[in-house]
Amino acid sequence: MATLKRRYPTQADLVAGAFEEKMWLFASGARKALDDPDPWHGFCRYVRSLCSMQLSDRGFSDVLTMTFPSVGRFRSCTSAGI
Repeated sequence: MATLKRRYPTQADLVAGAFEEKMWLFASGARKALDDPDPWHGFCRYVRSLCSMQLSDRGFSDVLTMTFPSVGRFRSCTSAGI
């Protein structure tokens, strides 16, 4: 328990740690969509990717709607650089 509390001092840190890889996949999909030369194709690919991620992990949609104000590891995902 002590190790867990040291690594994840808050509930937001614990949730962020559990879903970190999925959040990076989400951000990567957004970057790929923005890089697509055809905006409609990029948007459609992004929506399909997001739906696929949500279908494979129902808890993921809850994480996407959460905010992590104190978790620094997601700042680069949520900044204007996506």
